[in-house]
Amino acid sequence: VSPVTRLWIQEVHNTHWHKLTEMKNFYNKQGAEDFKLVGVEKGMKVVAFGCGQWDRAEIVSDVNPDTGRLKLFFIDYGTTGTLSKKQCKILIEDYAIIPRQAIRGALHGIKPLYGTRLWDMRITEKFIQLIHEKIHQIQVVKHHEYVS
Repeated sequence: VSPVTRLWIQEVHNTHWHKLTEMKNFYNKQGAEDFKLVGVEKGMKVVAFGCGQWDRAEIVSDVNPDTGRLKLFFIDYGTTGTLSKKQCKILIEDYAIIPRQAIRGALHGIKPLYGTRLWDMRITEKFIQLIHEKIHQIQVVKHHEYVS
């Protein structure tokens, strides 16, 4: 979540989470050299090992020459992070075709107080605290295709 009005939403209990669990188990069984990334380029879909599990990600920047790390967008969570190239593997087609589980959303009809353009950081932090890892019922007002 950056400003309060823009966030990533996950649909829970859909049919794809089973396949993603299968993917995590598949990559846990692979050796260090299996599905090793050779070349990397911006926009490439990979599977990345971070926070103790394998997750699908899209490379959003080239390897940082100073740190050797890649900036990644985790397509099933709507989060970003940096990991070393060694923590990433080729994402095989069986798992690449699963639709991303993070859906870009925005809250409709709310604005910061006093006509300012930016939300106060305290409000943003409180908002995150209220919604993070909780189940919410939402109503779709408008739908736009999101392309990363």
